[in-house]
Amino acid sequence: MIVIAISSFIVRKGLADIIKELYPGKKIMSIGFIEELNFIQEKNNISLLLASAEILSNIDLYLLKDIQLIKLINSRPDYIETDNINSELLFLDDTESAILHILKRNLALMDKNSSGSKPESVLSDRELDIVREVALGNTNKEIADKLFISAHTVITHRKNITRKLGIKTVSGLTVYALLNKLIKMSDSL
Repeated sequence: MIVIAISSFIVRKGLADIIKELYPGKKIMSIGFIEELNFIQEKNNISLLLASAEILSNIDLYLLKDIQLIKLINSRPDYIETDNINSELLFLDDTESAILHILKRNLALMDKNSSGSKPESVLSDRELDIVREVALGNTNKEIADKLFISAHTVITHRKNITRKLGIKTVSGLTVYALLNKLIKMSDSL
């Protein structure tokens, strides 16, 4: 289960909608108070917790050590105090692409951690970029130019993608990209 714990209703609702779009079918619980988080934590198996710094300040972070955690911060401060817990910071005033990147990465990590699958079965961010570009019909040279890498590096990534996914054709990668929401049907081919 994914839990969003932040006092602002509009931020909770927005994050829940984004996650539902990125990861349909996963149970998402939205809460605004520390008491609710304590209750949920005792009763449910939380896979991913997105929580504001204010809510986390009232919790013993050691209790969250086995949970994928994203700490939500309203704006980027001049100085960031880190804690010992393995958490990622999500600044709510970041760009759309930065926020989506963090959410996608943590949803993929949540899946990897909960399924116990081999780490190599999950594509890296760069490999996902390559799949997206291949699905959009770009050649290796076009992909290399667009991503500022060499054509040889694109070929290496494509070999790794084939090894990890077992998909050898462009049409197969296109279906994979559609199913995993890397591209939309409306994207130009």
